[in-house]
Amino acid sequence: MYISKSSSWLEIAGYKIYEWENAYYLGYNIEKAQFAISNILTQNVDFTKYSNPCTYYHIQVDILIEALGQISSRFIPNDRNLQKYEEIKTNNRTSYDFTSEEYPILYNRKIRNYVTHINERNIDSIIQHKGLSGFNIVAPHINPEYDKKFLSPKCSHNTLNLLDNTYYVYNITEEKYESINLKDLGIELNKLSERNSIILDFILNN
Repeated sequence: MYISKSSSWLEIAGYKIYEWENAYYLGYNIEKAQFAISNILTQNVDFTKYSNPCTYYHIQVDILIEALGQISSRFIPNDRNLQKYEEIKTNNRTSYDFTSEEYPILYNRKIRNYVTHINERNIDSIIQHKGLSGFNIVAPHINPEYDKKFLSPKCSHNTLNLLDNTYYVYNITEEKYESINLKDLGIELNKLSERNSIILDFILNN
């Protein structure tokens, strides 16, 4: 097992096969998330393939959130998991130095959990704010007068702001916004990818 903090290897009997499976799928989902971020931030989009621009961005955000959920599930404890799964996750956290300090965005599953239950959150939002709930975008070509409306709980609790490259969801329970800055997330993904590449290279050559 690779130890990121010391850049050393520790032999754990029977762990290598799990380390290979983890490194492969982790690499896949990192690349998937990076692909979605690139598609969101690019200036050259052919919107004619979609019913409207909002649909395009909504698809990319869904791809991103699904990938982030898969990544964090490799590390974050879950009370429903069997002991063997938790042992593997503990080893993974040690191997990648996966902590809330090193990866504050990837470690936080609030937005992923929120989006996973979006149908329930939509109903909650409609009941509480008596407004429409859906997916909105704030972009340079949109009238600035709409910015505050799109970022208000009554109009939307699920908004991609392309002016500050941040995805927002409104946490109805805590009455505050949770957010992911896409460029900051990209930095975390690059760091995790570098560590994953080291592990893959070692496994494939030993």
